Amino acid sequence: DQKVPASILMCLEQHTNENVQRHNRKYVQPLPYIVRAYVFMAREIAGELPQDFAMRVSCAGTSKMTSVRREVRPMWRETVEMNITLNSNHKDEPPTMEPMTITVVAKDKVGGLKDLGKSICGYEYMRQKDSMNKWEAFKLVPQWIELTGGNYGTIVKAEALVAFELLQRRA
Repeated sequence: DQKVPASILMCLEQHTNENVQRHNRKYVQPLPYIVRAYVFMAREIAGELPQDFAMRVSCAGTSKMTSVRREVRPMWRETVEMNITLNSNHKDEPPTMEPMTITVVAKDKVGGLKDLGKSICGYEYMRQKDSMNKWEAFKLVPQWIELTGGNYGTIVKAEALVAFELLQRRA
């Protein structure tokens, strides 16, 4: 169901003379990847408490949610795994990464979900296999990120503790 994200890979150079050897064009191809978001917890959530909260993670046209928790400081400790397609010029090189959006949502009285705050996160590091064809050790580095909302997206609505991982998936 996922559409291939649009991507442009550019190389800009500036030279003082015209005798410059030009580089060959890089051929970009869509490749399958797995992005994992480790959602630990949220704190400082603005709004009526207690309420049912969940976290939505979106990347490259794919979106998944954690389970719903009815806590003042919800602790999910869940891994959100998404199969995505990213563009890369070589299968062993990190791809052109799409931004990830983390959103804290609350159930409203009707049962629908309302976005409280969100943050757009960048992640570039891709785990790879070493010369022995074994995965390198994963160093989980959780970070607190501010989720903003309001009419102009400038008011801090919550903080979330998350970590990310990017892996190449077999086609």
